[in-house]
Amino acid sequence: MIYQLVNGNVKVYSLRRGLSQLEIIDHDTIKKEYNLDPHDFIDLKALAGDPSDNIPGVPGVGPKTATELIQKFDTLEKLYEKIQETMIKIQKNHKSQITNHKQITNSKSEILNNLTIEQFNNEMVENVAKELEIKPRTIKLLLENKDQAFLSQKLATIHCDVPIDFNLEDAKWGDYDKDKLRGLFEELGFRSLLARFGKVEAKSDRKPTEEQKKKDEQLKLL
Repeated sequence: MIYQLVNGNVKVYSLRRGLSQLEIIDHDTIKKEYNLDPHDFIDLKALAGDPSDNIPGVPGVGPKTATELIQKFDTLEKLYEKIQETMIKIQKNHKSQITNHKQITNSKSEILNNLTIEQFNNEMVENVAKELEIKPRTIKLLLENKDQAFLSQKLATIHCDVPIDFNLEDAKWGDYDKDKLRGLFEELGFRSLLARFGKVEAKSDRKPTEEQKKKDEQLKLL
């Protein structure tokens, strides 16, 4: 989802297999791997969803189908607009056929009996699918979950205009105070991170906090 932030000035560090395999993701990488633009990832998540971010998407529509739909219709809005336009077109043709049929048979009840609501809906889905070259099942899922798709679009959007008191220089990579960081890890009990510092050559003069004393006492009971 964070790929939507990529632009001419922003790139994303992607952890392929931990810190040992870092990959820098830019616009060209996204275009090559997904044949999408960065902003398309919002609508990709809107359709396919993302369980890790609690984005429901459209149930039954996976990343592959979602990607194909975005590549074909460009945006979520245009996809649903095209479906609606096609449905209106088919409805007009259907009404025209009914009018012609009425003129021939002059029997309204016969027309209504020939086509139930369910049959009409199924026929509509089939015709829309054929017209847009999309699987009927996908059309049905999109129609049934339209509201959820647009809700997912909102959930997937990262708003870059939120006022944040942030100085980019504060996030600059560089040297850090190892003793201060070690003390913080000791206080929080981050033993696995402490192990990365190696053995302590000299005993620290820093006095343990009351909270750390309590934790040490609890550990002695184990």
